Amino acid sequence: MSSSAEQNINDNQSGIRGEIPAYSFAYLSLSWTYKNITLESGVNNLFNDLYFTRRATGYPGPGIIPSPPRAFYATFKLKFGK
Repeated sequence: MSSSAEQNINDNQSGIRGEIPAYSFAYLSLSWTYKNITLESGVNNLFNDLYFTRRATGYPGPGIIPSPPRAFYATFKLKFGK
């Protein structure tokens, strides 16, 4: 792959230095409880946004560590006793 774009000679090609841009993401969770039973489900990273929160200087880097993709989860809780 090649590019004809102008290159910044001061650019940090290693990816281990530089500002980490601001980011935001959304999550959604729903919970339902009846007597001693609780059901919960949700979605992390609801809109599947791309972001990163840190840089790796060693393994698995060097470079940025990308955000996890959208993930769904469900839980079931049954309470015993009082």
